[in-house]
Amino acid sequence: MVIVSLILSLVVGILIGWCGVAGFFLPIAFMDLLGYPIAETRLISFTCFLLSGVIGALGYKKMGELDIKKCIPLFLSSSIGSALGLFLSRDLDTNSIRVLLYIVVLFSGFAIFIQEILLKRNIERELFSPIIAIILGLITGAICSLSGAGGPVIVMPILILLGFSPKRAVGTALLDSAFIAIPVILISSANIESIPNLFLLYLILHTVGIIIGTKSSKIIKPLYLKRGIAVFSIIFAAIMLFR
Repeated sequence: MVIVSLILSLVVGILIGWCGVAGFFLPIAFMDLLGYPIAETRLISFTCFLLSGVIGALGYKKMGELDIKKCIPLFLSSSIGSALGLFLSRDLDTNSIRVLLYIVVLFSGFAIFIQEILLKRNIERELFSPIIAIILGLITGAICSLSGAGGPVIVMPILILLGFSPKRAVGTALLDSAFIAIPVILISSANIESIPNLFLLYLILHTVGIIIGTKSSKIIKPLYLKRGIAVFSIIFAAIMLFR
């Protein structure tokens, strides 16, 4: 199972580099495959999300598909929402958090198809504003830190609905996931000393995966990949929720 989780860290990094989604598989692997406690699961997963968010966002910034200044309210409110989610999670037991994660994964699968529907709409003006950005950041940040999910697949469809182009939505959502991850890492109560070597390996493999995925993304058709991830997410989450 340890080997499987290491391979998954690499594969998830590649998938994120290709299409910007799939991060929610990491906390599932660490909780269900390895049985890590919630604190350790969050620390490893969100450190990976921080790396993938920054590396991925840099790529979109170079392509001119990321307006950092305009999205500062979203990024800052996401960090605040993330800290709030951590505070609320203190009242939840492990099983409740696991169920919440599966619900988020189920929603994420449907969100990918919702995103495709939104892309077919002709949105003539952008509805994104500082107030909307703050509300979006607070809610999604709290949900992500509560459940352990990364965030882009939740934020992307909403940004597209607000008038963002697909590439700008992906770049913005990736950087937003880094801001969600920061409070989780700083406030973490995890005892990572019990898995120091594995922790480093997870980060290295995930980073390698992101680099591979980013550099090879031009030869991959992300549409079919996203659909595959969506179908798998819906089926997997449904089985775990209703077993």
